[in-house]
Amino acid sequence: MLEDLIKYSKSEDVPKWDYSDTIISVDGKDRAFMDIYSEALGLLSYNSESQIAKAQDLFETLACRFPFFTESYFQIARIEFARGNEELAFDLARNGLKSGFVSPNYIILMVAFCYHFGLFSDAIAIKDFYISEYADKKPAHPNQVQYYAPELVTMRGEQHLVNFIKRMLGNVFSDYLLYERKLVHKEIILNTLITNLTLSASQKKSQDKLEPILSFLETYPRLGELRFYLIRYLTHAGREKEALRHALEGTECSDMDWPCHVYAGLLSYNLGQKDSFLSHFRQAALVNENLPLLTPRTAKQEKELVGWFQNMIDLLPSYVGAYNEAWVYPDQLAWNGSQEIKNENATLRLALKDLRETIKNRRGWIAMAKNDIVSRYRRTVLGPWWIVLGTGLALTGMSLVWSMLFGMTMQEYFPYTSAGYITWMFISSTMMEGCNTYIDGQATAIMKNISMSKSLHVARLVLRNIIIFVHSLAIFVFGALIFGVDVNLNTLLLIPGMLLLFLTAFAVAQLFAIIGLRYRDFGPALGAILTVLFLVTPVLWKTEQLEDRGYYAFFNPLTHYISIIREPLLGKAPLLLSYGVVSGLAILFWSLAIYALAKSRNRIVFWL
Repeated sequence: MLEDLIKYSKSEDVPKWDYSDTIISVDGKDRAFMDIYSEALGLLSYNSESQIAKAQDLFETLACRFPFFTESYFQIARIEFARGNEELAFDLARNGLKSGFVSPNYIILMVAFCYHFGLFSDAIAIKDFYISEYADKKPAHPNQVQYYAPELVTMRGEQHLVNFIKRMLGNVFSDYLLYERKLVHKEIILNTLITNLTLSASQKKSQDKLEPILSFLETYPRLGELRFYLIRYLTHAGREKEALRHALEGTECSDMDWPCHVYAGLLSYNLGQKDSFLSHFRQAALVNENLPLLTPRTAKQEKELVGWFQNMIDLLPSYVGAYNEAWVYPDQLAWNGSQEIKNENATLRLALKDLRETIKNRRGWIAMAKNDIVSRYRRTVLGPWWIVLGTGLALTGMSLVWSMLFGMTMQEYFPYTSAGYITWMFISSTMMEGCNTYIDGQATAIMKNISMSKSLHVARLVLRNIIIFVHSLAIFVFGALIFGVDVNLNTLLLIPGMLLLFLTAFAVAQLFAIIGLRYRDFGPALGAILTVLFLVTPVLWKTEQLEDRGYYAFFNPLTHYISIIREPLLGKAPLLLSYGVVSGLAILFWSLAIYALAKSRNRIVFWL
C-alpha cells in the first residue's frame, strides 16, 4: 500500500483535483461536478439513513466517472464503516489508494484503518509518509492548518502511532475514537464507561474500574459527558477533593462546559472554599440562561442557592445521552425577585460604564471607522468619493423619471429627493449593519481576545456611516448650487436635526446589534421590512400628493426623521411634531439599548 501511495503522490501523470469546470449528466440533467460533490457532502450532514444513501449514490457516480477523484472512495469508505461494513470500507479505501492522487484526510483514514485491522507495520509506514509530506510543512492555506503537526515529526513506535491517530482522527471521523486498539463510535465508548461507573458505584474498591476512564479522559479531555458522570461518582463516593480537581480541569478545557462550573461551585462550597464557589455559579449562568444569576446577601440565601444547583444536578438521570438532552430546572428561589433588582442595578452600572469607556477610548473607534472607509476603497482613484458618484448617478436617474411621473420640475424634485434619499440611506444602512455589528469578523476576533467595551464596535459602525452620510451630502450641495436652493436661518436647524438623528442611530444600532447577535434571523427579516418601509416613507414622493390622506404618512416614525434633515436643507422649518416624535423615540431607544446592554453585556462573547 505504501508503494502505491508514494507512486501516485509523486506521479505527474495522475490528474489533479481540478474538476471545477466539468459538467456531467446525472439523472438526465447536466450538472457541474462540484455542485454534485457539494450536494453529496450536504446530504451527509443530515445524519439520516435515506439522505446518506442518496449521498453514497452521488459519490459512487463520481467514482465511476472520475476514478482518479479519490475523495469519492474516501467518503464511501467512511459511510460503509459507519454502517458496520468494516472490511468493505477497508477494501474501498485500498482501491481508492491505487486510483490516483490522495489527500491528507485519505492518508489519515488509511493509517486508522490499518491500525484497526492490526496491520501495524503498514500503519506506521503510511504514518511516516504523512509526516514527511504534511506534518512538518507550514500550511499554505488556512484550510490546511489542521494537518500541520510538527510535534509528530519525531514520533516513533506503536505508542507514537496511537498518539498520531488520536491527534488526527477528528479530521476524518468526528464521531469515532480510538479505544482498545479499535475505532469505536463515541456513544458506544461512553455507554460502556458510564455503565462501568454505575455498576462500580456500590463497590468499595473501584479504583481498578476508574483507571480506563481516567486514562481515556486524559487522552480526550473535552468529553464533558464522561467527566460529568466521573465527578458525580467521585462526589457520591466521598472523594470530593478529587472530584473538584476533575471539575476544575473540565472548566479549563472549555468555558462553555457549564455543568463542570456548577459542580466546581458545589464542591468548592462543600470544601469551605466560599470565596470561589459564586464565581463558578456565575460563569455557568452566563453560558446557560436557565440558571439563576444571583448574589446571595445572607448565609440563608447562600445555602438556598447552593441547594438549588444541587437539586438541578441530582435531577439528571444516569444514562448516556441524558447529559445532552433538555435539563430539568427546579422552581425559582423565593428571594429571586428582590435579588434581580439588585443585579439589574449592578448590570446597569456596568452598561453605563461600558458606554463611558467607549467615550474614553474614542481614538480607537475613530481610527477603526476611518480604516473601514480606507480599506474599502484602497487603491482606487476616487476613494470614498465613489459613494458620492454612485449615489449621485442613481439620484439623477430617479429624478429624471419620477419628476416626469409626478409632474414636477427637476429644480423642485432633485433637491427634495436627494435630501430624503441620503437620509434614508444613512438610516437603513445603520439599522441593517447594526444587526451584524458583533457578527463582523474583526469585531468577533477583538471581543474573543481583547477586553474592550462592547459598545465601541457600535460607535465604530455609526461613525463610519456618518462619514459616508457627510460625503453624500455633497450631492445635495451640488444640486442646490445648480437649482438655487434657498439658504436662510432655517438651515441652521440642520444641526439639532443631525444631533437627534445620530444619537438615535447609536441607540438603534446598539439595540439591533444585540438582537441580531442573539437571533440571527432578525437581520434578514429587518431587510424585508425596510423594503416596504422605503415605499411607504415620503422619500421619493411628497405627503401633499396623498391630498386629504397625507396625514397617514405622519404615523410613520421615519417620516419625522427624514423631515428634520430634509426641511432645513431646503430652507424650511420642520414641524414641532417631528421634533417631539424624534425626541421621544430617542429616549425610548436609548432606554431599550441600555437595558439590553445591561442584560446581555456579559453574554455577548458566548453568543458569538
